[in-house]
Amino acid sequence: MMKLTRRYFLQGIGASAVLGTLTGLAPTKALAMNSYGANTSLLAKRAGTIKYSSCLRNCADRCLMKFSVQNGRMTYVRGADEQYKTGSCPCVKGLTYVEYTYAPDRILHPMVRVGEKGSHKWRRITWEEAWDILIKKTNEVIEQYGSEAILPYSYSGNYGAIGMRGADRFFNRIGSSILDRLVCTEAGVWGYGSVQGTTDGPDPETIPNCDCYVSWGFNETVSNVHGIKLINEARDKGAKVLAVNPNRTPICSQADIYLQPKPSTDAWVATGVMKYLIAHDMIDHDFLKNCCIGADQAIAKVNSVDWKDIERVTGLTQKQIEEFADVYGHANHYPRRLRYAA
Repeated sequence: MMKLTRRYFLQGIGASAVLGTLTGLAPTKALAMNSYGANTSLLAKRAGTIKYSSCLRNCADRCLMKFSVQNGRMTYVRGADEQYKTGSCPCVKGLTYVEYTYAPDRILHPMVRVGEKGSHKWRRITWEEAWDILIKKTNEVIEQYGSEAILPYSYSGNYGAIGMRGADRFFNRIGSSILDRLVCTEAGVWGYGSVQGTTDGPDPETIPNCDCYVSWGFNETVSNVHGIKLINEARDKGAKVLAVNPNRTPICSQADIYLQPKPSTDAWVATGVMKYLIAHDMIDHDFLKNCCIGADQAIAKVNSVDWKDIERVTGLTQKQIEEFADVYGHANHYPRRLRYAA
């Protein structure tokens, strides 16, 4: 067996370079539209008439979408870069508009069950038959039990005026019960609103101008993908990124300070942060006086909590939480991305 030496190694590289040049394998200028690697089928889908629409999914970000339409059919979707917030790339859900609109298993016609529940046996019926069944059953319930026996159950899967609120006038007209929508965000809405006066957050386009960004129990890379560029712009300008999450998300991995408490213990983490801010007089006394009820009692309660208990419950050390709190306390402009449960 030949022994590999530096000389033989360099000779081999030289021979490979010559062979590559002769066979067209040596590096050369590549054009995206050439047939070397361009997906001609995908490029063809991008052609056509351009139509704009706002994404109405209930993340409520209202991304501006740009659709390619050929012969009355959507063929391609992308973010409209005219809207800085969205840019050219929406989230994964936004990118699937074409696929789920034309999905082969999408139900486009009324169906009636012909077997037992769970048997998956259905029969297609006409729209006239479907309306007759709905009207008959609705009238039967009202006549026998009264109109309040009908409860419209829905939430915010689609924020379009028709999809979310279109049926309200009908249910008001028949006098049905009204759904008290308390199953999702209500606790956070009331808690946050009672202090801030509103549940509206800051304009996301102000994020690049912040000096500290706090991600608390949130995964921006999944549910706020177009916000990543705003966070990165802030970091490029020197902003610090703080993260609190029991799950290590990509933002957590990139954060300047990342706290990974045990699940469901972030209230204790917040207590530790408040203890540090109170002890070092990093609190807004005017805000507490004018906008909060029971601030003095809250401060006393926070101070009564022992650091040993915080460490035991969260799995974090006092030093870790205090490092986080110190950066947060010295920041002047700090948007916080919180989950309602936080």
